[in-house]
Amino acid sequence: MATSVFQAFCTSICILLAELLPQGGAGVNFALVFLMSAALNAGLVWPYHKPSSLIWLALYSLTFSVIIVDQLGRSNGQLKSFMADALMMLMMAYIVCIILQCIVLSDAKHQKNTRQILVTSQALEASDKLKNESEEQARKLSLVARHANDSIIISDTYGRISWVNEAFSKITGYTRSEAIGRTPPDFLNDEATDLEASKKIAQHIQAGDPIRAEVLNKRKDGEKVWVETNIVPVKLDNGSIEMIVAIERDITAIKAHEQELVHAKVLAEKGERAKSVFLATMSHEIRTPMNGIIGLSDLLADLDLSEDAQAYARTINESVDALLAIINDILDISILDAGHLKMEPREFDLNSFFAIPSNCLAPKRRARASIWTSFRMKFSRRTCLATAEVFGKFCST
Repeated sequence: MATSVFQAFCTSICILLAELLPQGGAGVNFALVFLMSAALNAGLVWPYHKPSSLIWLALYSLTFSVIIVDQLGRSNGQLKSFMADALMMLMMAYIVCIILQCIVLSDAKHQKNTRQILVTSQALEASDKLKNESEEQARKLSLVARHANDSIIISDTYGRISWVNEAFSKITGYTRSEAIGRTPPDFLNDEATDLEASKKIAQHIQAGDPIRAEVLNKRKDGEKVWVETNIVPVKLDNGSIEMIVAIERDITAIKAHEQELVHAKVLAEKGERAKSVFLATMSHEIRTPMNGIIGLSDLLADLDLSEDAQAYARTINESVDALLAIINDILDISILDAGHLKMEPREFDLNSFFAIPSNCLAPKRRARASIWTSFRMKFSRRTCLATAEVFGKFCST
C-alpha cells in the first residue's frame, strides 16, 4: 500500500509536469497518453492487488481533473478549442473505462470460475474420500462375513440363496455352489422340522419384519442340527425388499444340554417325592415305639418312687417330647417344600429351655460326683496308711 501510494503520487507529478510543458499542446497530449497508460497499468494490477489499483485510479482520476481544469484556464474563453480538447480527453477516458471494465469483469469471471473449480474439486475429493471409506467398510464387512463363526445366508426376494460364507458349509456340509440358487427349506428342513415355525418365518419375511427362531435342520450327511436363525429383510428407500439376510448359529450342544437339564429336573423331582415319602413313613414308624415309651414313662411316674426315680421319669417324658418335636420339624420340611408352612407364635420360657438338657445330664453329673468322692476317699486312706507305715519304720529304726 505504501509503495502504491508513493508510485501513484510520483507518476501523477510527472504527468502534471508534462502537461505544463509549453510546446503548443504537445505536452497535454503526452500527459494524456502518459495518464492513459498509467490508468491501464493500474487496471492490470486489479486482479493481483485491488487496494493498490484503487489508489492508483483515484490519484489518476484526480490528476485528470486537474488537467481539465488547467486546460479550461488556458483556453482564455475559447470554448470551441477547449471543447475539442475536452472531447478528446473524454474519449480517452471512455476508452480507459471500457478497458478497465473488461479487466474487472474478466477478473470477476476468472475468480468465479476458479471458485467453482475449487468447489468442484473439493466435492470430488470428498466424494472420493467417501467412496474410499465405503469401499474400505465394505471390504471389512466382507472379511467379517466371510470369516464369521456364524452361518450367513443372503437371499433374494424369492428366498433363493445368492451368497453364503464358509461357516455355512461347516455347519450344513453343503458347498457354496450347491447352495446358491436354492431356497433353504428345500434342502435343509428335516422331517421333524416344525412346520408352524417355518410358516411363521415365511409370514414375517413377506411382511418385511425381522424374526428370531430356532429351527431343526438336516446336514448333508443326514445328521440333525439345531440352529438359531435371525432373519432380517433389507429394505430400499421405497419400502421394497432388496435382499434377505439370515444369520444362523449352531445350538445343537445347547439343545442337548437343555434336554439333560430337563431329565435332571425330572430325576430331582422324583428324588424329592421319594424323600418326602420316606420322611413321612419314617416319622410314622418312629412315632409307634415313641408312643410305647411315653405310655410306660407315664405309668412309671405314677408309681411310688424315690425322688431320684421321679426325676428320671420326668426326664424321660421331657426327652420324648423333645424327640416328638424334632419328628414334627422333619415333617414340616415336606410342608415347606409345598409352600404351605405357616408360622405360629408361641410363648417361650428360657429357663425351661435350659432345664430340659440340664435334667438329662443330671444323672451323669451325679455319677461322676460319686466316682470322684470314692476315689478321693480311697486316695486319702492309702495316703494315711503309707504315712503311718513310713513313720513306724522310722521309729523302729
